[in-house]
Amino acid sequence: MQNTAIHTTAKVLGLGALVGTILPPAMFMLQMLPLDTMQAIMLVAAVVWFGAAPFWMKVE
Repeated sequence: MQNTAIHTTAKVLGLGALVGTILPPAMFMLQMLPLDTMQAIMLVAAVVWFGAAPFWMKVE
C-alpha cells in the first residue's frame, strides 16, 4: 500500500516545481525578473521536480 502522506507531499512539491519551470521565463519575457533570478528559480525547481516526481508518478 502506498503512503498517502508522502504521495500527497510529493505531488504538491512536484506541481509547484512545474510551475517554477514555466512561470519564471514568462516573467522574464515581461521584464518582471532579471536573468540570474530566473535561472536560479528554474534550477531549484528542476532539482525539486527530479526529487519529487518519482514518488508520485511511480507505477504499481
